[in-house]
Amino acid sequence: MNYNIHKANKDEALEMNDLLTKLIQDEKQYDDSIDPNFIVVSFYERYVDDESKCLMVATIKKQVIGYLYGYIKEQEGGTKDILSAKLDALFVEEEFRKKHVAQELIKSFKIWCKDNKVSSVEVDVCSGNIKALNLYGQAGFEEFKKSLKMDI
Repeated sequence: MNYNIHKANKDEALEMNDLLTKLIQDEKQYDDSIDPNFIVVSFYERYVDDESKCLMVATIKKQVIGYLYGYIKEQEGGTKDILSAKLDALFVEEEFRKKHVAQELIKSFKIWCKDNKVSSVEVDVCSGNIKALNLYGQAGFEEFKKSLKMDI
């Protein structure tokens, strides 16, 4: 399977909105606070030209089959003067999973991070999403903190 991974253009960013909707709907199985009827109409296209944001797409013959969105995190008070990034969203269409598309998107993001002098990357994953946990573990991510939640 020949796919191309590259920085998203404006039209591809619009397609990323549809994939974000699918990602949110998929995450519903791990987080019952997600509204399953939520539809993303406009989000990614505003970041196409923002150098602190990374919008990568995987395409086959101009069809977007997956994407990754990440960004350079704002420095928080009391932290060292070290840049870090957040891998905020990653989604690959079901029929193209297990074909290394997600791994290649992550590799491209790591290159973007290095080019931008970023020294660490964080990603949040629902604890029940074993597939995502395994994917990120294989990509080199390690657990370094836990977030706990309580419904009241």
